[in-house]
Amino acid sequence: MQPSLSKFENLLKMLRRTQRCRPEVAKTATLFEDVPVAEYEKLIQFLIEAGEDKALGILMCVCGANSVLLNPHVLAEALKVTEPVIDLAFPYRVQGSDAIEPLLAAAQAEDISWERQAFGAAIVAELAVRNSSHRKVVKRILLKLSQKIRAFAANFLIDQSLLLLDDETENPPHYLWVTKQEVLESLPEEKPPVVIGGDYTVRRPVPKIGRNAPCPCGSGKKYKKCCYEKDQQLLRDASPYEGITMTQLRSMPNLVSDAEMIKKMRAYELKKLEPVQLNEEQLYQAYVRAVHFGLRQFAYDLLLELKDRPNRQDFALDHMQDLLESALDAGDIDVARKALDIIPAEKLEDAETLGFQFDLVQNREHYAPLEARSRQALKEEEDEDLITWDYGLLDLSYKFENILPALSIVFARAAVMGRQDAHFDNEVLVDSIRSCRAELGHDPWEDPLEDFFEWTLKKNDSNYQDEEKDRQIRELKGKVIQANRSAAEKQSDLKEKELQLNRLGKKLEGSEKATAVLQNTVRTAVPLSPEERKTAADLHRQIDNLKAEINIQQHDRRQLRRKLQDAQKQLRHREAPKAPAAAADVQSGGLVPETAPKKILIPEFTPAFRRSCESLPVFVVAKALRAAADFAAHDKPIWRRTRPIETQSRIFRIKIGRQHRLLIGWEPEVRLEILDLIHRSNLETWLKRHAG
Repeated sequence: MQPSLSKFENLLKMLRRTQRCRPEVAKTATLFEDVPVAEYEKLIQFLIEAGEDKALGILMCVCGANSVLLNPHVLAEALKVTEPVIDLAFPYRVQGSDAIEPLLAAAQAEDISWERQAFGAAIVAELAVRNSSHRKVVKRILLKLSQKIRAFAANFLIDQSLLLLDDETENPPHYLWVTKQEVLESLPEEKPPVVIGGDYTVRRPVPKIGRNAPCPCGSGKKYKKCCYEKDQQLLRDASPYEGITMTQLRSMPNLVSDAEMIKKMRAYELKKLEPVQLNEEQLYQAYVRAVHFGLRQFAYDLLLELKDRPNRQDFALDHMQDLLESALDAGDIDVARKALDIIPAEKLEDAETLGFQFDLVQNREHYAPLEARSRQALKEEEDEDLITWDYGLLDLSYKFENILPALSIVFARAAVMGRQDAHFDNEVLVDSIRSCRAELGHDPWEDPLEDFFEWTLKKNDSNYQDEEKDRQIRELKGKVIQANRSAAEKQSDLKEKELQLNRLGKKLEGSEKATAVLQNTVRTAVPLSPEERKTAADLHRQIDNLKAEINIQQHDRRQLRRKLQDAQKQLRHREAPKAPAAAADVQSGGLVPETAPKKILIPEFTPAFRRSCESLPVFVVAKALRAAADFAAHDKPIWRRTRPIETQSRIFRIKIGRQHRLLIGWEPEVRLEILDLIHRSNLETWLKRHAG
């Protein structure tokens, strides 16, 4: 039975008035105790649609306090809007394994921030561990997110979730469970302070009026008894612009001319914008924000509107091409087709590659068997017991050798890198690469893999030598241990013999004293028996022999220790074999930035680069400048894309789009010079011209 509209409005009013503190949330939770689950879900959907993030956060607290078991799909949608997002964890205290898949899908959505993705993933990981369900699937998605997310705090949360999934203990002591926290215990006791403005200067949305002055609404009442409270609410919602509240600005950013508000909008707020109402700068910033959130259809609509504005057609078309590539990369074929229809043929860059991408996206089933074989090969690299006949990539290289030799080379390189210790297979693959290169008209012996393969053979020989030295050291250690044990046994025997000799000596000494005392009175003294004298002599000889043997063993032990120390010294000073430059390029692909650079170099731009910027499209120049700045700032992604020029030291190239290359001169901590921005077809010519 649907509740009356007035009851629904009363519930909304309570949520909007509730402050995020323990007393007020506890009071509101008590008032919501008799509300049916369906009404909770209706409130959640309404607040999501309206974008009332703080009221939705209060509702999450109330749901957690009252242990409301919500529809998992409805609850997962709240991840996009709930503020603060940590309040979303409270309702998941009572959720089961059926909540994993909806929340996992919501956490992968492009239209939410990295922080929200990470927090949603953390809740999913806890649900998977709590319910012993979906662990492998959740771990795979978290690993994917860890490579996509670039925010430090979000990455830390992902890493903690992965550790939780890997931990086999039932309740890891180091982990703070967000889905097990008590709602009311987690909330502060005091009301949060009212913050107006935050990081910006506010302007009054209403004029300043004395409390006892007549109300400007014309009611005839004093201001304090009429519109004062309503205006106080507006003042708490003040914006940087006089006469406008933040709520009005979010819903209608066209009320002002700048685009600052759009730069901070979330996805659900962007979707409510009307492109026709925005100015050119606002359109562009909304487009940038839409691309960030993966709202490609909305980004297309914004560029379409921007294209119709005076003198903005070329600018919009340049970005339309970027959107085309982004849509193809994401597999969004509908937006890609629309963008392709708008871009004139003469403005398209590398139409052949775009055509291949369209075919790849539209006909994925044609490439499905190849993808399946490649995935199987990755599993075989981790567990060689899965190899039934031939390693997957090796088999693919053989199959392509006489049909598609270039692809055969690519798979052969991947196979060698995937199983570097399979020397026999790799030798056959290198021969296959030589054959394919000859078929393609290239020098058979100039493949980059040649140097790497030779290095692996040397490394294998070096490893064998290392193992032999390790074996010798182990033998020496064994001999030392055996010598120590033998010496200990001899020492023990020596002590035992010395004790026996001491007992006999005491007996002999006592006999001699007795003889001296009785010498004058007793004519016939009792001498030491021959057997006892013989025993004492034997013991003396045994002790002398043991001492000589111990001296010899101690000498041998000192010799063994010296040999062991010499061997360990050689091992410490032994230099590990290093890969040649070409092999290093194969493994790393690009530069590795310092985690804490000692010095940031300010780029210097050459006249050649400035001339190139004047003749190239704006979006190409913009990408090049961003790449130069990122390189100077030691940005990891741009450093991985940076390649050295083999023929010229201290000169590097960075790929700018598909067609252009940024050339830079760099000496660590000395200079960073932006040399030129050229078309990729002119790279060889440029290198020859600057060979001196």
